[in-house]
Amino acid sequence: VAVLPAAHPLSRRRYLEAGDLIDEPYVADAATPETGREYERLFQPSGVRPIRVLRAGHTHAVMALVRASFGITILTRRTAAAYLAAGDLTAVRLTRSGLYLTWHAILRAASARSSAARTVADLIAVSG
Repeated sequence: VAVLPAAHPLSRRRYLEAGDLIDEPYVADAATPETGREYERLFQPSGVRPIRVLRAGHTHAVMALVRASFGITILTRRTAAAYLAAGDLTAVRLTRSGLYLTWHAILRAASARSSAARTVADLIAVSG
């Protein structure tokens, strides 16, 4: 989802496309685009990129900049939820059909049912 100040004009939209974000300062945590994330899944297919990118280095710093109206960011809905609770930020779906992450877990066949890896895999399966 795109995360932006609740008073931002784009916050009232049902969904946003990459082109809607091109003129908005984009606040990112990473210095370089990562495989499988927003640059590869949203911006690259549309052929556009944000004109201005602020790199904050950490999710808390990213959200502080967004909260202070320095720009917008893109997070998973789950990550954004904790920051949305105060009501001064909002999340808007990306693309008409949404962007979704597919998680995979590879476990040894002999993994105990109560192993930490199995527990994490089970949690991912339930939350998907």
